[in-house]
Amino acid sequence: MPKILAYILCFQFIVYCNMSNAQVDSTHTHGCNLSLSGIVTDGESGKALPGVIISIEGIEKKIITEKNGHFHTKGICGRVYKVRCTHAGYKPIEVSLTVQHHTVWNFVMHADTCEQESVIIKTPLRREIILQPKNIIAGDALLRSRGLSLGETVAQLPGVSVLQTGPTIFKPVVQGLYGQRVLLLNNGIRQESQQWGAEHAPETDPFLYSKITVIKGASSVRYGSDAIGGVILTDPKPMRDSVGMSGEASLATFSNNGMAAASAMIDYSPINTLTLRLQGSLRKAGNSATPHYVLDNTGLHEKNYSCALSWFPKKNKVEIFHSKFHTKVGIFSGSHIGNLSDLQRAIASDTPFVRSGFTYNIDRPYQLITHELSKISWQRNIKRAGALRIILARQYNDRREYDSHSYLSNSNDAELQLRISTYTGQLSFDHFLYKNFRGSIGIQAIQQANAYRGRFFIPNFKSLAAGIFATEQWQHNHLLLEAGIRYDYKWLQAFYYENNYLQHPQFTFQNISGMAGVAYELTDQLKVSVTTGSGFRTPHVSELFSNGVHHGAAAYEIGNKNLKPENALHTALAAQLYTKKLSSEVTLYHNHIDHYIYLSPRFPATLTIRGAFPTFEYTQVNASFTGADLWLQDSIAKRWVYSAKASVLRAYNHTDDAHLILTPPARHEHSVTFLMPETKKIKHPYLQISITHVLKKYNLPDSSDYAPAPDAYYLLNATAAMQWPVSKHNINIHFTVNNILNRAYRDYLDRFRYYMHAPGRNFIIRLNVFFNS
Repeated sequence: MPKILAYILCFQFIVYCNMSNAQVDSTHTHGCNLSLSGIVTDGESGKALPGVIISIEGIEKKIITEKNGHFHTKGICGRVYKVRCTHAGYKPIEVSLTVQHHTVWNFVMHADTCEQESVIIKTPLRREIILQPKNIIAGDALLRSRGLSLGETVAQLPGVSVLQTGPTIFKPVVQGLYGQRVLLLNNGIRQESQQWGAEHAPETDPFLYSKITVIKGASSVRYGSDAIGGVILTDPKPMRDSVGMSGEASLATFSNNGMAAASAMIDYSPINTLTLRLQGSLRKAGNSATPHYVLDNTGLHEKNYSCALSWFPKKNKVEIFHSKFHTKVGIFSGSHIGNLSDLQRAIASDTPFVRSGFTYNIDRPYQLITHELSKISWQRNIKRAGALRIILARQYNDRREYDSHSYLSNSNDAELQLRISTYTGQLSFDHFLYKNFRGSIGIQAIQQANAYRGRFFIPNFKSLAAGIFATEQWQHNHLLLEAGIRYDYKWLQAFYYENNYLQHPQFTFQNISGMAGVAYELTDQLKVSVTTGSGFRTPHVSELFSNGVHHGAAAYEIGNKNLKPENALHTALAAQLYTKKLSSEVTLYHNHIDHYIYLSPRFPATLTIRGAFPTFEYTQVNASFTGADLWLQDSIAKRWVYSAKASVLRAYNHTDDAHLILTPPARHEHSVTFLMPETKKIKHPYLQISITHVLKKYNLPDSSDYAPAPDAYYLLNATAAMQWPVSKHNINIHFTVNNILNRAYRDYLDRFRYYMHAPGRNFIIRLNVFFNS
């Protein structure tokens, strides 16, 4: 019966997508003949732990480790499982584990004095229930994304898409919201750069991460103001906690733009409590190609590195981390037009005015971006109480934009340089489980200073923000309740000249946000949850004061000094169904935002000394975002797995009684995976075929954009993967073909769709090697 119900829901959802204009992880690829095994050890002594209870979501039978700490279970399906380890006197562990093949996974548990007390008085075993909708990319799904940007990586999830600026710049969009409404926590630190720009992609290296989590909906209470759309958490691979050396290496090649991407990471632990990590990556791409022409000046040159030191003596954990991201990104030369009449012809033309052959050279216009992050964190486990954490971080971002033509005496200088320094600090305390309660309290502070050099676009500014929050959970048997509250304060001062007089206006914002939710396990297989939360976002300096050519976006943008803070109220209803062969998740949501800020087209276009550009002005309206996300997977037959995911969104402007522009059109994707038989030299091979249908964006107001929404399109993709054991190491090999039919199409969320089609067919080969000594 649950299986029939799930198929009915899937069918109705897809029909609704197609009628109204209209991902979880596609890594679940194997049948139910797999195994999971490993060893559980004590984090302080390194000794094996017998008697650990291991619970696997969707499987009724509990697993108990043997005297040597070993565990083994069979009959596991190929999908993502939530695995939980509990033991008297130890803090419980919960991980989302991707099972693609016969998997070996080891757990390390750490002592918890309060947990000892609760077991002694026979407190029932606490079961984990997920409250707020979230999706995780890890394991094979992450390996299949190596070489892509963060935006491209998370776009495989349902409800997540990307705002593009050509074939090289991708900005995540979560349930229709993007920019500063979606926070990025880079290794636990709130990413702060010039992320306000539509063509300012996150300056992070996805090669560094072993898990990426997308939390959907208003998350301001826990993660900070501005998070009214969601949060993206990027977590590196946990540091070693035993003597030895381990690491990984990745290599990826792409045929369409000739990109080569490589990364290496190595961990070394001379003693159990000390680990050093070194990591670096390179990406180099040339001009991308559509099915009919090459896109001039769309190359990418990137080099990154990071290092980390982890020291965890008894009851303490200290981590030091530093990373540097550096990239040079070409801007499609066909987006920069000399006069207004040529601009009109370029938008109306089916092909760009500028043609090119393939090259790795990047000429003007281009961007040169450097981002540095330094972090130190300390955690102290306090007996009978909880864990105290302190995090301090510094970030420095240097963005240089080079126009199509240099008007400076030194042609090597950037026409616009933006430099921003950010200092953040957080003090938090997580108290252990006590009488079914678990919670956190903390304070956060951010100090920023921004300076520009060259032509004016946004002014110099400095800001100071602080927040205090508290959250609490209560769980009893199958019921989970959660509530939280947060207070935020922000002060901002800008500096700019107007009529030859220095202006230095000041702004002060403050707000109280809250959230509440309830989740209930109807059965071991079916869970439902309802959450609601409020949040606010202050207008950014770019939205208040920008005035000029935004060269990277090929647009002229105008700010509005009278903008008010956005206030959001988000409500979501989620259901999760997990049986032995069938998995399904459905999320319905409604996000109402008062004073929603967006770039509204302004006619006619603007002619400047640098050329003719479409003009956009920051506008404020009351808006709502209502939609649904669906994911379903079923082991339809032995060695065959079917998956489907779909998203639909209705974004409405209540002030003007019209649909909002630049929001994702509806889409749905279907895939079939065949699990091929293994041989002595080939392990866990599979072949997957998928088709993606993106619908046309209908119901847009007349004359609301410089070009109409493009037509709907289908994309056919395929992936083949396997493991190749070589000298005690496994080499993971993935071969992917995107856009197999080489279709010509334009994507509505691509800011450069005015001038060009999306890239065509792309052959991709990825190799990943892991070693452990």
